[in-house]
Amino acid sequence: MKKRYNQIIKDLNLKIGEVNYEVYLGSDIYFNKNEKKNWDIQIYQRIKGTPLEKYMFVSALVTIKRKEDQWFEDETEPIKIIGKQILQELRVEQTDSTETVICDIIESLKYSLEVDLILKNQYLTHDDIRELIKYYQQVSIVQMMLYQFIAGLSALRINGGDITIFHETIIQKKIYNVLEMIDIYENCINTKTISKGDVKKIFNLLYPDLKNQIKIMKIISNQEEDQNYDVALSFAGEDRAIAKKIADELTKQNYKVFYDEYEQASLWGKDLYSHLNDVYKNRARYCLIIISENYSKKVWTTHERKAAQTKAFLNNKEYILPLRIDNTEIDGLNETVGYIDLNQVGIEKTIDLLKQKLSS
Repeated sequence: MKKRYNQIIKDLNLKIGEVNYEVYLGSDIYFNKNEKKNWDIQIYQRIKGTPLEKYMFVSALVTIKRKEDQWFEDETEPIKIIGKQILQELRVEQTDSTETVICDIIESLKYSLEVDLILKNQYLTHDDIRELIKYYQQVSIVQMMLYQFIAGLSALRINGGDITIFHETIIQKKIYNVLEMIDIYENCINTKTISKGDVKKIFNLLYPDLKNQIKIMKIISNQEEDQNYDVALSFAGEDRAIAKKIADELTKQNYKVFYDEYEQASLWGKDLYSHLNDVYKNRARYCLIIISENYSKKVWTTHERKAAQTKAFLNNKEYILPLRIDNTEIDGLNETVGYIDLNQVGIEKTIDLLKQKLSS
């Protein structure tokens, strides 16, 4: 992989260390500076050999370039301090959620400048960028990906690319102010400046009904305070041996686990449909889904999964932890979401990784 992109690495004057594929990775690609001041890159095994691998690798190289030698002016640094100032100027309540929104908008403005550099230097083609935007379009249930989607459109359009194929998506997702937002991103690219004013304009266009947004954020925050379990297990009966092993080992370490055999007394007499919906949507920090052909066929597992997906959508952060025991595809679980393959990792390592996740 590294050899394939040596010319780009040379053009950007980067010091790249090791490039490895990882079975378990919390994102499609991850990079960090090592002790020798070189950048090591880890790539999610599942995207190896796919077009997404190329897009992500080139994009990562340009992000590293930005961190090493920024070519534009940024009026939003230090981001945490300026982010709070922006919320004060907008007269918006400062919460973890609203601060995250501001940070995500700023990161997407940086991303638009990165894509612009990629296109101007012809590291990727217009078609390549369109495919990358399609990926963000598919996963834009996560709010940050929506910003990346708009940022990518802006960089593509300003470099003469055709974005008409995305008009239907814009209409479906009801991004009614998208052209105004694209103009703001394009101004940022033209001036090579990220300003507080641009961030505020995008925020106001994305959140016209701000009171309702803040209300939702508060509800989610209150739900997190009321959680009863560190992890809720969702699995088919045929895969119970795996679920039981995980539940027993976590319980020994004093983690609170929702596992049906532990809950027989509390479930007795309850309306299971509404109770399980509450557990998987409101009462756990994480939901571990054991994915198998059997899982895909069960009515109750479908109910549990949909409740978990509702929380993942509202929370706008990682919640579902997929554990695969075969290659069955599950509706609504994106193929590029980080997962663990039990057949490759093994049960003991899986439990260790889960403990690390729960303790973080």
